[in-house]
Amino acid sequence: MVTGNEFVSPNLREALSCVSFPIRYLDFESFSPAVPRYAGTRCYDAVPFQFSVHTEEHGGGVSHREFLWTEQGDPRRPLAEALLEACADDGLICVYSGFERRVIRALSREFPDLRSELDALVERLWDLLKVVEANYYHPDLRGSFSIKQVLPVLVPEMGYEDLAVADGREASIAYARSLDCGSDSERRHIHDALSEYCRRDTLAMLALRRALAQKARGL
Repeated sequence: MVTGNEFVSPNLREALSCVSFPIRYLDFESFSPAVPRYAGTRCYDAVPFQFSVHTEEHGGGVSHREFLWTEQGDPRRPLAEALLEACADDGLICVYSGFERRVIRALSREFPDLRSELDALVERLWDLLKVVEANYYHPDLRGSFSIKQVLPVLVPEMGYEDLAVADGREASIAYARSLDCGSDSERRHIHDALSEYCRRDTLAMLALRRALAQKARGL
C-alpha cells in the first residue's frame, strides 16, 4: 500500500505474524581492541561488554534488564551467564541486524559448557531489520535502514539526540576510555551514558515493532 510517499508492503502483516508474547528485545555493545586484552581473543575481535533486554508482555507491560561489565577482567563469561538468565524463558528474541547472532555464536564457541543454552538462544532470534527492509519504505530513509534512520520516520517522538553516547562507535570508544580512566566520577559518568544508550536501542526496537504492527492493522 502506498500512502503519500510511504510504501507499506501487503506482506507486512504476514511478516509480523510469527510474533508471540512475551517478546524480548536484545542489543549488545562491543569494543574491538587493536591489541588483544583477553586470553582467546585476537586483534580487533569484537568483545561484547554490555547488553540491554526489554521484555514486552501480551498486555503491553514492559520490563527491563541490563548488563554492563565495569571491571578490568574479560567480560565475556559473566555477560554470557547474565544473558542466559535474562532470556531464560522461551519466546521470541527480537534483534535489529545480524550482530547479536554473531556475538552469541562467538560466545558459544568460547564456552563449550554453555554452548547448548547459547545455541538455543540463536534459534529464538528474530531480525526486525529484515522485516523493515522487505516491507516498508519512506523517502526520508534515504536508502538506509539503520535503526537511527528508521526510528524518526516511524516513531518521530523518539530519538537519540538527547544522549551523551548516541551510536555504537561512540559506545565502543567510551567503554575503552573507561577501562583506563583514573577518575571514578568520569568512569561512572561513562557507564551511565552507556546504560542510557543501550537501553534506548532496545526500547527503540520495541517502539518500531509496535509502529509496524499499527501499519499492518491498516492494510
